[in-house]
Amino acid sequence: GNNVGIGTTSPGRLLELNDSSPYLSFNGTGTDEHEFVMGSDGHGFVVYDDTLDTYRFVIDQDSGNVGIGTTSPDAQLSIDYSGTTTPSFRIFSGSTTQLSVSGNKVGVNIINKLKTY
Repeated sequence: GNNVGIGTTSPGRLLELNDSSPYLSFNGTGTDEHEFVMGSDGHGFVVYDDTLDTYRFVIDQDSGNVGIGTTSPDAQLSIDYSGTTTPSFRIFSGSTTQLSVSGNKVGVNIINKLKTY
């Protein structure tokens, strides 16, 4: 077929990278733009911020769990936040917040009225 391989002479996909750490690099040329790489390593499929030397997103190769801010997610979705501001997570429908988790508070939209618990 028309498959292209880098590091392999018999690619099984349209584009196949075969290396000990196959990554694609996305490096903006503007001021203060980070270089991000995505690929596969010992953690699984990763999006890595090469500028700050940190993992941003991981799909664990064994469990399939997804991690944001962690390389070892222990649930279907694990978010690890180590910043200085209150961590938050929100789900929107249009501009309406349906679910909000901030610090130790949870808000749920019940018929367009956000209830905080």
